[in-house]
Amino acid sequence: MKLKQTLRQWLVDVLGQRDDRFYWRQPLGAITLPANARLCLWQPDGKLGDAIITSMLLCDLAAQRPDVKVTVVVEPGLQSFWRALPQVQEALSCRQARTALRDAIGACHVFVSFETFLSLETLLLLRALQPAMAIGYNVGRYRIFDRSLVCTSYEWPRKHIAARLHNLCELLSLQHLGRNPLPEVLPAHRTERSTLPPHQGPMVFLNTHAAGADRTFNASTVTWLIQQLHSAGPQARILLSVPGAARADWLARIEALPASARNAVALTPDNTSLWEMMWLVQQCDMVVSPDTAVVHVAAALNKPVVAFYRDRAYNPLVWAPLCPHHQQVLPKDTEPCSVNDFDPETAAQALHSMLHAPAT
Repeated sequence: MKLKQTLRQWLVDVLGQRDDRFYWRQPLGAITLPANARLCLWQPDGKLGDAIITSMLLCDLAAQRPDVKVTVVVEPGLQSFWRALPQVQEALSCRQARTALRDAIGACHVFVSFETFLSLETLLLLRALQPAMAIGYNVGRYRIFDRSLVCTSYEWPRKHIAARLHNLCELLSLQHLGRNPLPEVLPAHRTERSTLPPHQGPMVFLNTHAAGADRTFNASTVTWLIQQLHSAGPQARILLSVPGAARADWLARIEALPASARNAVALTPDNTSLWEMMWLVQQCDMVVSPDTAVVHVAAALNKPVVAFYRDRAYNPLVWAPLCPHHQQVLPKDTEPCSVNDFDPETAAQALHSMLHAPAT
């Protein structure tokens, strides 16, 4: 297996024309897209958080270049998200065969790869498409890209991942407006079961899970968060989002809470869709979540958010919530890091601050 990975990486380096000097001397200069140009956004390994931030580019295009046609290639679970956004003509699955993707994308003026690490599949698709320009958003060191934006965020001092959107817009002769399309398109996707009944007091969306145990709240943390939120705002109601397999356990845990706290907690509907989850967040007044996509959904909807991170250096800076009212809770300086290993006093202050943040 290791030999196979080594050979595959060697092939990527050869076909991609790896040159480590290229990483530090990127060709600069803005370009102007021709009329009715086709822009392909390639994001095969992106998650919802990546998509939320990347989608801000569509607001820039809609306002300044409505003639540009956008095709995105993403994980199947994100196709419905992208199809709802302005200027997206097609949202294709990255699981399709390369020839099918090539035929579906068609003539492509600019190809932007948001892939974290350059893959052989990307190289072969690029060779098949032969775009007029290829841009590496996250990947440097390869001459197959005419432009690379990676060093603008990974050099020291590090910058937020969205800083590359500014650079991409400058490259495409656009002004980055910093707007997100989600608030405009979300109401069309609300459902009856994801619409909350009228309530008094603030509603808090408490997301418990993320990718991996070190990014997921354990039962003790969730119970502590519920107690702290109830203490900071006795009128607050808490909408608890848990994985489907854990619902029965959490119903039992909620019943074990003191009566005043128990009556303030409810679970989200079972098997909520992506759009239903985002509509629930839209109706809440505050969001508490580990470092995951829900943080960026909350930020896009301009909600006060308390984000718990599993590391102290990289994610809190590069992936900070893009909203005016947010607090970050970092883990203690220990190994291994976990979102559950935080200073209780700091976290309690963050929860109180955001629960009483001014309405936006």
